[in-house]
Amino acid sequence: VTVTSGRVTGLEIDNIGEEDGISGTIPTELGNLVALTSLDLSYNQLSGTIPTQIGTLIALTSLDLSGNQLTGAIPTQIGSLTALTSLDLSANQLSGAIPTQIGSLVSLTQLSLGSNDLSGAIPTQLGSLSSLVQLYLGGNRLTGSVPTQIGTITTLTTLSICNNQLTGDLPSALRTGVTLLGYPTAEGYTPVACQNAVSNIVFTAPQNLKVGRNLTLEIDASDYITEDASYTVSCGDATSVDSTRLTSVSRTADTCTFTVDPIDTLVVGSQGDATFVVPFTSTGGATASGTFTVNIGPDSSVAVDSSSSIAVAASRSRTIDFASYASDGDYTVTCGTPTTSSSLISIGTPNGCSVEITAGASTGAATVSVAFTSDGGATATG
Repeated sequence: VTVTSGRVTGLEIDNIGEEDGISGTIPTELGNLVALTSLDLSYNQLSGTIPTQIGTLIALTSLDLSGNQLTGAIPTQIGSLTALTSLDLSANQLSGAIPTQIGSLVSLTQLSLGSNDLSGAIPTQLGSLSSLVQLYLGGNRLTGSVPTQIGTITTLTTLSICNNQLTGDLPSALRTGVTLLGYPTAEGYTPVACQNAVSNIVFTAPQNLKVGRNLTLEIDASDYITEDASYTVSCGDATSVDSTRLTSVSRTADTCTFTVDPIDTLVVGSQGDATFVVPFTSTGGATASGTFTVNIGPDSSVAVDSSSSIAVAASRSRTIDFASYASDGDYTVTCGTPTTSSSLISIGTPNGCSVEITAGASTGAATVSVAFTSDGGATATG
């Protein structure tokens, strides 16, 4: 206890490093110590709410109630303590919004509200704290973006907003000259190992996904997202499955690979596009939804045109592209290894559907058999 001219001007009952401390609630009678300039009750076992009478201590320059079990809202009366240079309410269980009245504490150089359960947006009024050097808001449930007004505080050197639910971009004025706790390194500002929700996931919808009605389709959803900065993006299970065209969409455990299973009883007129949605979550806290559209086509059918004759001179070779004789309207056709029923020719190693055929010395007709497979599921022999 500090006494000046017969009046209590300082009260310190901190308990840092000790096993036990004072308990109970903060007495409202503290409001009678109007000459108090410093009040430190940190790291005790105080519970209950911060009394509104705290607002009568207008001579306070330092208030530290950190490391207790205080609950409830931060009283708006705290905005009356305009002489404060340091305010530390961190490591409690305080809830509700950050009072806009804190923006009246223009002499503050340090504001610590971290490790509580505060919610809502960061007040734009904090931009009025023109003398602020350190601002700690991490470990809450704050939402929205970091106000551009924070970037106007030219004295600010340290900003902690990690472990919240913030979104959006960091104001450009804060990207240089400020130690930013909780931001990745993408924009060149100081990194600290702390996850923060100011992150972003970019989803690019795939084009031309197609599958036959009797087939399945595998989709790696991670191919269509851009991971934000240094954070990892994971996939949730698909939702909004089109039950008129899809039997199911299932995700392989711990990956972003989905198996799309169309209904196998589709009839003409019910074919077409089916959609499903995949939720993405970043370890930085950002979320996004990706909509995948798959065209459920008809059963495929490979048409083979073998009506024309192919001439190869005796003892000569000729390259034939068998793909030019087979087609499937909506799907790509590939070739198997050709076989022959005659010793008149030899068949080289195929390169795709292109094969070199060498005729023997004798003349006549030889037959080559080629197996075709459509990625729509149909097969045929030419």
